[in-house]
Amino acid sequence: DWCFMNKFGIEKIESSLKYNIFLQIFPVIAGLLAVPLTINAFGKELFAIFALGVAFVVGLNYLHLGIATNVNRELAALDTRDSLKQATVFWHGLLGILLLSIILLPLFLFLIPAYISNLSSLELLDKVQIELFFRLIVFQIPLIMILIFLRSVLEASLNFSVTAFNRAMVNMFLLAAPVFVSFLNFSFVFIANFFCLIHVISAAYLVFHCKYFFKLPFPKFEFQTFMDLIRSGVSIMTISLAGFFFLYFDRFILSTQDNLTQLAFFIAPFDLLTRLSFIYGSIGRVFFPVYSRLLGIGDNFEFIKMIEMAYRLILISVGGLLTFIILFARELLDLWLGSEFSDNSLMIVNILCLGILFTGLTVVPNIALIALKKEREMGYAYLFFSLSYIFFSFMLIDMFGMYGAAVAFSLRSVVELILLNSYLVNVHKERAQDYPYKYQKLFLLTWSPVALLFLVPLQSLEFLTRFFIMLLFLILLIYGIKRYWSLVKVSKF
Repeated sequence: DWCFMNKFGIEKIESSLKYNIFLQIFPVIAGLLAVPLTINAFGKELFAIFALGVAFVVGLNYLHLGIATNVNRELAALDTRDSLKQATVFWHGLLGILLLSIILLPLFLFLIPAYISNLSSLELLDKVQIELFFRLIVFQIPLIMILIFLRSVLEASLNFSVTAFNRAMVNMFLLAAPVFVSFLNFSFVFIANFFCLIHVISAAYLVFHCKYFFKLPFPKFEFQTFMDLIRSGVSIMTISLAGFFFLYFDRFILSTQDNLTQLAFFIAPFDLLTRLSFIYGSIGRVFFPVYSRLLGIGDNFEFIKMIEMAYRLILISVGGLLTFIILFARELLDLWLGSEFSDNSLMIVNILCLGILFTGLTVVPNIALIALKKEREMGYAYLFFSLSYIFFSFMLIDMFGMYGAAVAFSLRSVVELILLNSYLVNVHKERAQDYPYKYQKLFLLTWSPVALLFLVPLQSLEFLTRFFIMLLFLILLIYGIKRYWSLVKVSKF
């Protein structure tokens, strides 16, 4: 298939992965440097408020009603020469995302006062200024939704040189916003205005690179096509919304159950560790259109091999970084934020590292099942799962505070991955009965993060001992990467 080889060859996948993973280093570094500077400039309480604002902006990626994901899937499966169908998918998707923005904007404006009134320790801060900060961010919803949509359009053809750069720069400047605002001697609220400036520049950049689609003639509005997009999108949004709850809801619960200083001890390491989602999220974005296209041409065997490849890449990249973080967690926290955070956040880091790796791996079966158009079944499961998680999280946070939030996050990620991977294997077995594949590989890969638990006792060893352990691990890791990638390059794919 000439179109597939042109758009989705192994060289293109390799190039896209390099762009995505390399560029995401910059927001990780920005977050690493900005957190202590933000705490120093505005205090722990306002740092917690800023982190909640960033969580809302990032959380909008989970609230696009699945429209962006649906458009990505449909464009990826289309023949690039069929401009009429491309125009239909693009313009109906853009209309859907704009209508959704109009609905979400007043909804969140209505909810802000109720949330502000429930924040703990707010008497120490200026309530009016905090509410204004959140309102200014909410008014940016249409702009942020358009950014999400345009990235999905470009990524349908693996155009990650554009979207990876855009995403990395936006995330980097969002995380560094308090540093710039403090340097210019502006008030805390101005951070929201800085967010707006970043989003406007980003939108102009993406519109320029999407000019091919904007030049496509506006097709006749097809109500059935639009409703199919929305119906499928509702299921995908349920899945995405559950992802938002899993990653960010704990901090909102903690902000109403505990004081904001304690929340800072949880958010600071959690935010840094979730920056690794830039890595596994980038891998997922690269493989999603690949999965869609492989299924479109009926190549079920290469489809399952690409799933195995994605699992391995996340284990290697994210698992390697988490190994380093666990081995040197106390020293890193002390160097980064001081002894107070080192004493209060060390156990949080140990618990969260396991959850982050399991969460990263859930990206693979998640996008594979959506490519298989199983979003409706997943939507029902995630609706039940997210409601159960909210109850479970409330209970553990009430009993154990921030430690309960960390445990809830990690246990949820383990259960989610086991269930998703099992369902994916069953679905693939039905589609590819003639293809021999050892599914035990996938189960072994999904359970491998448990090995991180054995690293925690090593934290008590001497620094040099841990350094040599890490050095040995790096040597084995580099050798494994080179060998595995050389085998991939000579494969049929």
